[in-house]
Amino acid sequence: LDFERANRSLDSVALRYSAPEAAHTHVTPEKASYEFKVLNTLRGTDLPIPEPILLDAEGELLGVTAVVASYIPGKPRFGEDAAYMLAMARALASVHAVTPNTHDLTGLRVRRREELRERVADIAATDPYARRLQSAFSQAVDSLDLAPPSLVHGDFWAGNVIWSRRRVSGIIDWGGCYVGDHRADIAEFRIDLTIRYGPDAADSFRTTYEQVTGLPLQDLWFFDIWRGGNAYAEYEEWLEGLWALGLTHLTATVIRRRLKTFLERALRARPSP
Repeated sequence: LDFERANRSLDSVALRYSAPEAAHTHVTPEKASYEFKVLNTLRGTDLPIPEPILLDAEGELLGVTAVVASYIPGKPRFGEDAAYMLAMARALASVHAVTPNTHDLTGLRVRRREELRERVADIAATDPYARRLQSAFSQAVDSLDLAPPSLVHGDFWAGNVIWSRRRVSGIIDWGGCYVGDHRADIAEFRIDLTIRYGPDAADSFRTTYEQVTGLPLQDLWFFDIWRGGNAYAEYEEWLEGLWALGLTHLTATVIRRRLKTFLERALRARPSP
């Protein structure tokens, strides 16, 4: 939203959740309030995030549920070259560097093993392949070694990372943020890369992230199945958004094939019972 101040200077802000007919039809006052809380909580970090300005959860001022935040100039960028992977890995690693030990994350949702177990049912469907994923997930959820808790974006994909002058200038859409296991974010972005380019691009990002942090990603297959199982069930709903970003070459057939290849790799990577 561009506007003119009383002194006639021009400025811009970002409106979140402002259009009831848009994709975010599931938005509630509670979700908007939570995102506003997240942005305020993270103000003390060095993360390139929007500055929270106004919460209109009930639509008293704007007529619809909305969050007003500072506008970050730029746009999403899509790629798979080494420089792109490095920049995205560094951006995501900076998110995961925020932990309860380094910052006060009181008030943010916490996802523990119990929440992971509850999400098992979300993968299941009438599709036999989805049930196979659920079985592999269920067998490992209780024995998995969880990583020390850190900030998790919750929806880290190319569309939520803003670039300006070929550098990452902002990370947006914090409504799904929580404190938990950082590997969920890595799996989420790997799925995004798989959809756009294929599983080899996803593996390239894993290697780059490990190089940036100096830490191996153990048991990533579990999170690949968790996030990938949801993607497998919902990918057709994502097509409209992908096409709106100009990725019109992606079709349901292409995405389904790439996701199955990605998930098969995850199934083969799990330890033997």
